[in-house]
Amino acid sequence: MILQVNESVHSLTVGEVLKLLGLKDTPHKITIIIQPLSSEMETTKIDPLFQQTSETDMLLVSSDNVGFYCKSSVLAYNIGFFSDYETIDQAMGEDCRSSTDNNDIDKDNEKITVRELPSATSAGLKLVLLVLSKQTDPPATLHEFLQRTYVEADLLDALCPALAVADAYDIPMILDRLSEVHADEPFMLLSLSLFGM
Repeated sequence: MILQVNESVHSLTVGEVLKLLGLKDTPHKITIIIQPLSSEMETTKIDPLFQQTSETDMLLVSSDNVGFYCKSSVLAYNIGFFSDYETIDQAMGEDCRSSTDNNDIDKDNEKITVRELPSATSAGLKLVLLVLSKQTDPPATLHEFLQRTYVEADLLDALCPALAVADAYDIPMILDRLSEVHADEPFMLLSLSLFGM
């Protein structure tokens, strides 16, 4: 058994640890290893293209601890995984939600809803969110935007993780939109068809 504590806890007696574990009077031999939480688990780096713009933004955290602020309404409209979010949020009411939701954090007296996406890498999630942010733009405009944002090799590196994110979180329009944007590029279309299988 591994008991993780944050670094602010300096020491616990064996009796206090056993009491925390609910094993106050146990005749069994127990080995307890106490390890500090890794700093990687505690810090989230916010992607510079996805800074918080309003108090209704939701913070999505990728598997590699990169955060992306997004409008919850955009997420609910475009991502199957979040499709019921606004309905559930309104039905629960603010008081109930704030007292029961452990994924909310209080930053400068402002409630921020945090959702960890363990199946999403930052490279894949970033490409998906960029495509969603430009979904009403004509394909040529999105193509220019992606060319300014990525060098071609980085775009190719993000492609497979983005399609994995789209599959894991029910975002069917990503493959279609990227195929539409890269319609004149045979190599990208081939890559999309291979990754999108």
